[in-house]
This record gives sequence, C-alpha cells and structure tokens, in this order.
Amino acid sequence: MAKYVYPALFELNELGGYCVNFPDIQGGYTEGKDLEEAKEMAQDVLCLVLYNHEVHGNEIPPPTKVSMLRISEGVIVSLVSCDTGHYERYFADELQKA
Repeated sequence: MAKYVYPALFELNELGGYCVNFPDIQGGYTEGKDLEEAKEMAQDVLCLVLYNHEVHGNEIPPPTKVSMLRISEGVIVSLVSCDTGHYERYFADELQKA
C-alpha cells in the first residue's frame, strides 16, 4: 500500500455544494454540501479507488501536474493526498470483527 497525491477539481454546484472530479482517476467523482465536506469526501473516494486498483493489481495512473490542467473559471484546484495503507488496516479490522 502507498501514499498518493492527485489534483482534484472542485466546482460549486447550483445547491451551494461542491462537485469534485479527479481528472486522472476513472470513477473519481464525489461531492460535498460545502467545501470542507467536499475535501473530506475527495480524500475518501481517492483512497477507495486507488486501494481497489492496488488490491486488483490494476495500473495506477500517474497524477497530472497542476500546471498542465485546463481549468474552467470558478473551478478550484487542490491537491488531495491519501494513504491506502490506512484503508488496508481499516478493512482488515472490519473483517476480523465480522
């Protein structure tokens, strides 16, 4: 398991929340009712998707440099980090409880 950092795009939606997209991660979408929750959800979805890639032996795409992204007006770019080792330990603990 490993630590990762990927750029995420945060865009305000019509309800005042934020939609989040990871341009490099297929299936890397989430949202939050405010920016704080959207950041937490972004970290969670990034970790879950990358952990799933690791478990199944899938190739993990390299992160795009922020300077290479085409960003629309009003979109916030933020680097999001995760540690898939944390998820590995969490799931191992949950399986032991079952």
